[in-house]
Amino acid sequence: DNNLPAHPPEPTATATPEPIPTPNPRAAANLPPLSPENINNIALKSQWFADEVASLAFSPDGHLLAAASWDGTVWIWKTETLLSEPWGSGRERYKLNHTFGVNSVAFSPDGNTLAFGISSIDNPLQVLDVSSLYDDGPVFSDLPVRVIDGHSDGVKNVAFTPDGRLLISASFDDTIRLWNYRTGEEINSIEGYYVEKIAITRN
Repeated sequence: DNNLPAHPPEPTATATPEPIPTPNPRAAANLPPLSPENINNIALKSQWFADEVASLAFSPDGHLLAAASWDGTVWIWKTETLLSEPWGSGRERYKLNHTFGVNSVAFSPDGNTLAFGISSIDNPLQVLDVSSLYDDGPVFSDLPVRVIDGHSDGVKNVAFTPDGRLLISASFDDTIRLWNYRTGEEINSIEGYYVEKIAITRN
C-alpha cells in the first residue's frame, strides 16, 4: 500500500511506574483445606455480630482477617486459627467496640495499619497499628487507636494507595479526603460528591 509510511513510527516513551511495595516478609498463611465442616463452623460464628457485616479485609500477606459490622465492632483474627479445628474461645486476636456502626476496613500495603470508617460525626476516621497481632504472644487488651480529624460526618469507605503513602476516605459529608495517615495531615480533598466505594489503580 503506497499510503503506508516508509518506516514504522518510533515507539512512544512511557513513564515507568514506581515499584509496588511488598507486604511484610512473612510466609504465606498455611491454611487448612476448606471443608463443609470448616464452612459450617465459620457460619456458626455469626454469633460474633449483632448486625450485618459491612466490610472484610485480609492483610496483604494473608495472615490477618478484619471484619467490621454495623453493630459497632471490628474483629481481627489470625487466618490460620480461624479455619483450624477444634473450635474454641479466644481465636480472635483483637476486638474494637464503637457506639456507631463501622462501614469499612482496609489494611495498609505493609499490613501494619488498619483503617476504618465509622458512621459517626465524632471521630469517624481512625487507624490502628496491628503489627503486634501477627505474633503468637498474648493478645493486647487495649491497642491505641489514632483519630484522623477532618470529616464533619461519618466515613463510608476507606482505601490505601498501593505505594502506602496515602489513606483516602469518602464521607457522608460529601467529601473525599487524602491523608498522610502517619501524621494525620490532610493532603487534598474533593468536595461535593457522595461516594459509596473507592478503588485505586496500582500506579
